[in-house]
Amino acid sequence: MDFCVDQNVKGYPTIRLYRDGVFDEEELSSRPQNVRELAGLKEYIDGKIMESIKVKPVEEEQAPIGGTEEMPILVKAIDERTVEQKKENSTMGLGETMAYLDIIAKLGTEPNPEINPDGRVLQLSNDDFFIMTNNTPWFVFFYTPWCEHCRPLHGLWASLAPALKGHVNVAKVDCSVNTKIQKYYGIRGFPTIKFLREPGPAFSYEADKTFDSLKNFALRTTSQPGFKVIKGSDIRKIISSEEVSFYFLYDPNSMDQDIMEGFRQIALSVRSIAKVYVSPDPAAYAALGVTPTEDNRPIFIASRDNGRDIVVYSGTIQNTLPSRQYARQFIVDNRQPLLPQLAADNQDEILGSDRLVVMVVVDPLAKGVQDRLEVMKETARTWAKREGDEKLYNLVTFAWMDGVRWRKYVRRAYGLGPKNLPAVVIADLKNDVYYDTDSAGYTLPVDQVTILNSIDDILNGKGRPRYTTGLFSNSFRSISQRFAAISLFIGQNFFLFVFAVLIGVWVCFSYGFLPSPSARGGPKAE
Repeated sequence: MDFCVDQNVKGYPTIRLYRDGVFDEEELSSRPQNVRELAGLKEYIDGKIMESIKVKPVEEEQAPIGGTEEMPILVKAIDERTVEQKKENSTMGLGETMAYLDIIAKLGTEPNPEINPDGRVLQLSNDDFFIMTNNTPWFVFFYTPWCEHCRPLHGLWASLAPALKGHVNVAKVDCSVNTKIQKYYGIRGFPTIKFLREPGPAFSYEADKTFDSLKNFALRTTSQPGFKVIKGSDIRKIISSEEVSFYFLYDPNSMDQDIMEGFRQIALSVRSIAKVYVSPDPAAYAALGVTPTEDNRPIFIASRDNGRDIVVYSGTIQNTLPSRQYARQFIVDNRQPLLPQLAADNQDEILGSDRLVVMVVVDPLAKGVQDRLEVMKETARTWAKREGDEKLYNLVTFAWMDGVRWRKYVRRAYGLGPKNLPAVVIADLKNDVYYDTDSAGYTLPVDQVTILNSIDDILNGKGRPRYTTGLFSNSFRSISQRFAAISLFIGQNFFLFVFAVLIGVWVCFSYGFLPSPSARGGPKAE
């Protein structure tokens, strides 16, 4: 309070900008009106940071050991001549620009002794969660005490923390008492594991829950560069070898450097799930079949199906939280091939969503299987275009499955044997049902028109479902889910529940719904 008096603060809240310990009074006249809102305050602070970076000599900046994920790119110890050229907006050659980008790409990839310094799991709560998780990477396990599937993960989480020392903070959150955090992230089931780098968007981990898978994911997410710098001549080779890849094309002599910082943060947040490339080479546009914009804005592109499906991001890349979130979601939505093969490392993501999953189950060595997979790819491409045209959002996904390797699963779940292959199944996993016939009752063929019509019928409630676990098991699961929901409510509202029970007992005694103790001990009871 003495400090506030010394600074002549007359009202609360008051926000002031200090430069080198001195209050900047002139700044007040140019301050935006929305600075008291979270988004406005974030944008205001980012802007002031960038202003201070542009006026300070590079040699005066002291980067923390290992760097931090949110450290603006111009404060690093980059080659002095290159930095000075960028500050003066002078033209750089392609080789110099690529060398500059290589250094930028590697920022934030070294171990940091201030991150997870003790190699242990922290138990976070509503009181400290949002303070602790700001600006550094966190791997967080969300659970409830009664969750059966959560119990094995507690020991695994304790083993994981030392392995991630210096790379990722490791934490747990009990959602039975920390409902504020649960609601903030929209968590509906347990266990849930999320990788956080606030204030950026959270990423849900949905792959194998084994020690090696979790460790490798976390280390990839923090140790490898967010993007790779390439020439235009490299693109054809990359596309031919990678089913899915992303490309950021820009003119280094016209783009604001703050945009590159925003894109760097986007790329860092998805580096474990997507391959992202940056090219300042004018030849890159022709290699991807796009033309530069009239105002030389950057172009962000997703290449799927080895370049046969090119998707251009419709938004703009800015160094603001909403812009980074939208661009990141674009990567998440397009990071799978049009027709991925269902495997152990992606089954949770594909089968664990709320979408319909259109699967073709095949024998990979059978004659004509590639032709059938091409039909399914074209069907997936047609549906994806329709979703975009009609503003439908991720209602359906496509995949193919090796029916020989997974023969036990396909027989148990869908009643399919080797003689039934190839077979088309449209699965609604969240409801434990699937469809293997059209609305008329005929077996679904590998045919685009029939499959698309069947998707429409299912979405409109006209399909003929079958239960993957049998009617009795499905009913039991439905009842179990209801009891789980009741248990969650009780855990989150325990005192209210106890109060309601006491009121109920009082009402029963008052109106005679329960026998009195004396009646149970009378002659008739003998």
